[in-house]
Amino acid sequence: MDYRWFSTTLNSLRECDNPAQLRSVMTQQLSLLNLNLWMIAVQIPSSLEAPETYGINNYDDEWWQEYIENNWIIHDPIPRYCLDHDQPRFWTLTGWADISGHRWEQDDQVAADFFRKVEQFGVHSGLIMPYHPSDNARAGINLPHPEPIESSREKLMLARVWVYAALPEIIANVQRVYRRLKGELSVRLTPREKEILLLVGEGLTAKAAADRLNISFRTVEHYLASVQRKLEVSNRQQAIAKAVNLGIIVPPCLLSNLTYSISANKERFSFDK
Repeated sequence: MDYRWFSTTLNSLRECDNPAQLRSVMTQQLSLLNLNLWMIAVQIPSSLEAPETYGINNYDDEWWQEYIENNWIIHDPIPRYCLDHDQPRFWTLTGWADISGHRWEQDDQVAADFFRKVEQFGVHSGLIMPYHPSDNARAGINLPHPEPIESSREKLMLARVWVYAALPEIIANVQRVYRRLKGELSVRLTPREKEILLLVGEGLTAKAAADRLNISFRTVEHYLASVQRKLEVSNRQQAIAKAVNLGIIVPPCLLSNLTYSISANKERFSFDK
């Protein structure tokens, strides 16, 4: 395996326009790493109270149907781990493989019961790799393996190197396809709409924002109404939350606000012996 796996994977993902194409590319590319099962999940912060979760995988249909119908996601420790952690971790049917002596039954009986179900479908170990994109989403890729961790670790270690390096762009393309399906790629705020929304998000009233931008109060109100319509929300607070969560607006990068730095000229380090 060399850099060509990386470039081929990214180039192929960029050409995907729908979930079927994503599934085909990921299955083909991961098979080159001797990995035949995978799942990617992304929690989209479209709502602060009830974020949406989008998943794509090549799991056995019977297993996936049971997973959904039984709502096993609430018992599965792997998605829970992705929400609060950002480091890859090996797992087995009995516990986290990279924590000596860890067992699900010791601190998570629900997880222990869940993995008894997993074993019935021929899976015995795996690797989970969380990723937290800059738009406040939570994501991860899970790579189950049919062999015990003693046999699968070498293959999963290879995946940890290559897949983890490609993970930001893998997740970005999954998000792109998902948002295309939802029609959210069509949401386009003008520079002025973004500017006003940022100011209102900082706590300014419409009148104060108008004074700051040297435009009329009525003009600001017009822009805010346009933003609410585009984002399909009913008030300004929802508009701000949705625009931030979807990455439509982000704080500007102001290098003049740099308050702390260490100059390389102040202190030099030498590693020569």
